[in-house]
Amino acid sequence: HVRGSFTGAIRDKKGKFEEANGGTIFLDDINSASPNLQVKLLRVLQEKVVERVGGNVPYQVDVRIITATNTPLQEEVAKQNFREDLYYRINVVSFTIPPLRERLSDIEPLITHFIKHFNQVHHKEIKGVSKSALQTCLQYAWPGNVRELENVTERAVILSPGEFIVPESLPVNIRESKPATSREALKHLKLEEALAQAEREILLTTLESYSWNRQLTARSLGISRTTLFNKMRRFQLVDPRRPVPEGLNGPPTS
Repeated sequence: HVRGSFTGAIRDKKGKFEEANGGTIFLDDINSASPNLQVKLLRVLQEKVVERVGGNVPYQVDVRIITATNTPLQEEVAKQNFREDLYYRINVVSFTIPPLRERLSDIEPLITHFIKHFNQVHHKEIKGVSKSALQTCLQYAWPGNVRELENVTERAVILSPGEFIVPESLPVNIRESKPATSREALKHLKLEEALAQAEREILLTTLESYSWNRQLTARSLGISRTTLFNKMRRFQLVDPRRPVPEGLNGPPTS
């Protein structure tokens, strides 16, 4: 805006596109842009010109625009909620990012990143996430995607009593969720990860069906009790009715 264009405008101020001139501007949730804003964006894209509020001087801008949407814009165009001409203007190069439940291998590095960030924000010293807590996160569907994971990680950083995030630090709905594995999700896992996840689910389902009786579970699976116990340790499978044995809910190991 220009000075004096409205109450409180005590000096000229550059807009976002002016500030981004020669660089990149990111417009999130472009699908929610109002009809008026869509018209203005279309003009910027077509003419590469902006004007400040209260002024009539055109400013040339050369900006790379990256947009994101959480609903398919083709559907919004069909519903006449989004301008078709603007859609074709911004849809030069497009990428589809699968939901978080279909790229499970991203969860651990994202949690690690968020822990580092929220340690600084909340003055904590959380070192990482335990195997059992990570496995709980891997079986959750994450309808809110990365933003939900970020929120849950912040909560866990604040509430974790020790040096590592444990299942008890996670919300109840995540701890009690059923595995969200699907054929689509498995496509985004390495073979070793997919096999391990399937093996864990089989073990957990069989243990629950036999009320965590190891002898009956081992017999049903055709393995020895020792093999079953070793697999339970590997996958952090613990009878919820019993105290957690030492080492079964500790920090992650490489």
